[in-house]
Amino acid sequence: MITTEKIKYEVPEGYRLEIYDQEALEPNKQDSAWYTVYPDGSAYAVMRIFKVNNESVFATVNCVGEMRIQYGDRTIRYQEDIRELINDDTELEQLQESGKLEFHNNSWFEVWTNDADEYTEPCHSVQECFDYAIEILKEQEVNA
Repeated sequence: MITTEKIKYEVPEGYRLEIYDQEALEPNKQDSAWYTVYPDGSAYAVMRIFKVNNESVFATVNCVGEMRIQYGDRTIRYQEDIRELINDDTELEQLQESGKLEFHNNSWFEVWTNDADEYTEPCHSVQECFDYAIEILKEQEVNA
């Protein structure tokens, strides 16, 4: 199990977790807005889970999609902008509910695996995607 003071990802025995964006360790930064990097909406790998005895078996949690948020007179498109202006998911939600912030386009998370030609249904949080990635890897193992 990967344990930090911030968040815990229950990594089953036989799997290994690599985290590529340390914000994924923040329990209060689960929304995909914190991980939107590329202007064309290309995938940004947040983390990858490997099968220990066969590292060619893996699942990657990716943030994809183009983001455009209007916050007052500022347009937010990338993680560095939102990380500079807003503290966490709670503040992001409060600003949206108050009408001070409006999503025009939003990014999302997907799980991609080594043997899938298609992506998964969108996930709404880093934790949800991590859990789904583990589920997919275990299913692959059973069906192998």
